[in-house]
Amino acid sequence: MKSSFACWKLYGEVLSREYSGIKHNEVHRLTVDAYALQHTGDNLYDRHAIQSVNFHLVLLYSIFKHKLPHNIVTKWLGKRGSK
Repeated sequence: MKSSFACWKLYGEVLSREYSGIKHNEVHRLTVDAYALQHTGDNLYDRHAIQSVNFHLVLLYSIFKHKLPHNIVTKWLGKRGSK
């Protein structure tokens, strides 16, 4: 992912607040996916970047369109990453 220093710093501040809060699990999935979609890199033909965009879109689609709980989507993510 490619981002400006200021954006990366702000992302770090958001994550810091999330980790210190009780409702971390309710918003963290959205934060990570939204950041990843906004910072895809600069090579449109990079297979990893394309797969990353698709993956994060599917996760957000699952949450917003199909109303899947964040913890279910995150568990699915973990299972996919271990293969």
